[in-house]
Amino acid sequence: MKEFVLCTAILIGILFCSCSKSNNQPIVTKTGIQWTFKGETYTGDSASYLNGAYLSFDVSLPQEVNEVLISFSTANIKSGVYPVINGVFQKLTTTNCYIGLLANSVSYNSTGSSGSVTVTNAGNSSTISFSNVSMLASGSDSSILSGQIITLP
Repeated sequence: MKEFVLCTAILIGILFCSCSKSNNQPIVTKTGIQWTFKGETYTGDSASYLNGAYLSFDVSLPQEVNEVLISFSTANIKSGVYPVINGVFQKLTTTNCYIGLLANSVSYNSTGSSGSVTVTNAGNSSTISFSNVSMLASGSDSSILSGQIITLP
């Protein structure tokens, strides 16, 4: 599990560096980003997309960063419904996705036992909706995640 947390931290670091240095992958302004976890609703301050991963942040409190990461196996994500897999034990394919979450300084991973992500591409915008996604932290802390990310160019 420690390896997975380290890999998640490295991936987030790569996303930060890539988004800030690349003119091809700008950070998208807030246009409708929110998710609910453990009865608390988070509103994303921004969303970015890089090589098959959507990342959104809620930094409403200076000491806390809450984020949701939705990973796909390809950068060319087509409209459709994608089942959410267990990000620790299952491999990403072109027909599924993985969700990682940082909430109140606790890292959670999708379990694969429930939930799906619906991607709707319309012109240059995308809507990524997720519901009933079972999330688990190391140990036994679990809950259900739902939300939506809308991106515009």
